[in-house]
Amino acid sequence: MREVGLALAISVGVAGPALAQNAATSGQAAEARFAQKIEMMYFSAVWGMDESIAGLRKAAERGNAEAQRALGSMYMNGRGVARDDELAVVWLRQAAEQGTIPAQYYLGLMYANGRGIARDDAMAVMWWQKAAEKGHAEALQALRKWDLIK
Repeated sequence: MREVGLALAISVGVAGPALAQNAATSGQAAEARFAQKIEMMYFSAVWGMDESIAGLRKAAERGNAEAQRALGSMYMNGRGVARDDELAVVWLRQAAEQGTIPAQYYLGLMYANGRGIARDDAMAVMWWQKAAEKGHAEALQALRKWDLIK
């Protein structure tokens, strides 16, 4: 699966430079690009949906933060999979704890809206602050909306 994803990613020009720079982490880099490519292509005719999700899940289970973020986002939005807020929180939390900025923002949204987890404004703010500290524009906007920053 990873090889198929890597071959396609290289063929469309998204994986080459990162893989060439660090051969020791080529498996992780390939998995990250594979996750991004699946999401960007939104299950095009190149792959079957079930095979794509299975490959993404395998990368996420191995700890790939980008795959975890992608799966969390998919479950959060019901894109490519049935919407499942609890699974979204599981995957987003794993990615957010590894420092994945969009996952931190999305996890804040889940807390703020009580989706898949009990509503907790303090946790929402904490995750948004983590993302905002790294320049995430939507997290900054969320904090401004709640009048926590000017």
